[in-house]
Amino acid sequence: MRLRWLISAFLLITLVGGAWVYRTTHRPRPVLVKIDALLSPEDLRMSSQSVSVIGTVQPSAIYNQGSSEWWFTLEDQGRMMPVYYTGRVPSTFLEEGARVLVTGTMREGTFSAKELLVSVWM
Repeated sequence: MRLRWLISAFLLITLVGGAWVYRTTHRPRPVLVKIDALLSPEDLRMSSQSVSVIGTVQPSAIYNQGSSEWWFTLEDQGRMMPVYYTGRVPSTFLEEGARVLVTGTMREGTFSAKELLVSVWM
């Protein structure tokens, strides 16, 4: 009887522990979408999920003095999208024609980026 109880407890602990490890380490990968998919009214379902977008930073990037908040515009095939990002950016971000990949969500017409990567190929 005691052996049966120990085996059951071991299996339960293993199952719960495995589920916890999976839940804490598995993050769904963001979907790569085009700017026009996020800006079109018929595809608003994308606004709640994390997505990645590639585009060219417009030269009118704005830096809020005294903080690491960035507001800039991404362009891709003639479509523009405002982006908000908090964090450090590499010096190549400020170069003319910098291509970036931002990951985040669309909120009230502005893309709120959690990650920003700058392409090394210009």
